[in-house]
Amino acid sequence: MERWLVGSHRRTYERIFRQPIAQNLAWRDVRSMLGLLAEVVEEPSGNLTITCNRQTLVLHPSPDKNVAEVEDLLEIRRFLERSGELEPEAATEGSLPLWS
Repeated sequence: MERWLVGSHRRTYERIFRQPIAQNLAWRDVRSMLGLLAEVVEEPSGNLTITCNRQTLVLHPSPDKNVAEVEDLLEIRRFLERSGELEPEAATEGSLPLWS
């Protein structure tokens, strides 16, 4: 069964790949979108371990409500590319089909 990114998840995905780098991207939106695409485990330390298609990413969300560090955003972008997600240019077209 194919899954599709729509609505707020689609907007979050597009903002991750936006040039120039998106500002004020909320951690809760990123976590919600990643939860749809991958397995997300919140560690007792508050770190997030994200796994998809044998790729793993560990994020250290700041206590701030927004993804403030450019490097965090770039790590998420690279993770989505490595895990077999869509090409960044596909983020600008209609709804975003994901793997089946």
